[in-house]
Amino acid sequence: MLTSEIYFCPKKLISGFPITLQYASYHTNIVMSTDVHPTDDAKSLSGETLCDIEYPHSFPNAYSNTSCLWRTKSTWSEIIFVVSVLVSRSLFGYSLIGFPTLLPTLVDTFNLEGTSSTWLVSAVPLVLSTFFIPFRRLAERVGMLLVFQCGLAWNLVWTLLAGTSTSYTMLIACRAMQGLGGAAHFLSGATLLNSLYAPGPRRERAFFMYESMEVLGSFIGILVAGLSSQYLSWQWYFWVSALLALQALIGVSLTASESVKACGKMSNVRMDWLGCITTTSALISTMCWIIELPNSLQGWWTPYHVAIAVLSIVSLGFAIYVEGWVAKDPLLPPRILETRGVGPLLVGLFFGCGATGLYVLYAIL
Repeated sequence: MLTSEIYFCPKKLISGFPITLQYASYHTNIVMSTDVHPTDDAKSLSGETLCDIEYPHSFPNAYSNTSCLWRTKSTWSEIIFVVSVLVSRSLFGYSLIGFPTLLPTLVDTFNLEGTSSTWLVSAVPLVLSTFFIPFRRLAERVGMLLVFQCGLAWNLVWTLLAGTSTSYTMLIACRAMQGLGGAAHFLSGATLLNSLYAPGPRRERAFFMYESMEVLGSFIGILVAGLSSQYLSWQWYFWVSALLALQALIGVSLTASESVKACGKMSNVRMDWLGCITTTSALISTMCWIIELPNSLQGWWTPYHVAIAVLSIVSLGFAIYVEGWVAKDPLLPPRILETRGVGPLLVGLFFGCGATGLYVLYAIL
């Protein structure tokens, strides 16, 4: 039987006398610490007043073993924290959609041919999508804030190095490492924002802004890439990205509330290391196979291309077997597909994101 608790403080109650609503499957028990009826201020149940009361109260964190304080230190702390998380979200649109605008300049600078330019664009999304889920599981184990900070710091370092790249190989390596840092702080940032607010309009507004930041980051990335190509140097594109990552890292570190610090750190979460190895190797080998196909001298039957194809198929099969039948806590439990509509949604996202990426890339080239 699963039991959870929601703590709230209606406006008409004296501070220090919270109502505890305990609910469980098959039955509901209401335990009152005062004589006031819980319907005295039903509006409090919506969560609208939870972040506006003067005194902090305990709110159970879904990603922590214990309840924690979700109230921020002050209004300015809340603003700085939310803005910093939003900036971290904008980095994805900046790096994924804005970068192709800089690509023609890089092609001329490094004299790129064949699929070299494709690798520059694909390095970030390839590593990003490959390590999303492993880093999510790791964040649940060691703490969301720690993984978020490490991801931003890692992204910052490799972004600065990308701006000082002297060769095409170095730039690709830096771009790939940027994707690794992005995989660490992307989902962690959303969870930290979720841990700050109780359910209600305030959380909804925060997540509305959070989801819109990728579009804003895309426009900023395109603008900065265009200005850097025409009036400055291509390095400025990476240095502006580094400034954004630095602001997000400092802002979150200085204003994190108790609920944010306690987010994650679940002792009962186990890492699926075998699943991490098999899924990442399968995805990387498959993408290498697809990207290198147009550059193969003998088409499908180029020896090294055949070897990559065989490795890709074997890795995918082994990853499916491990996640479906071997792993006790798989990274992708098969039961997620049992939810109605999830399968068609994933297919739609696959073709929708793929079409958008192809359009942006070849429209610029």
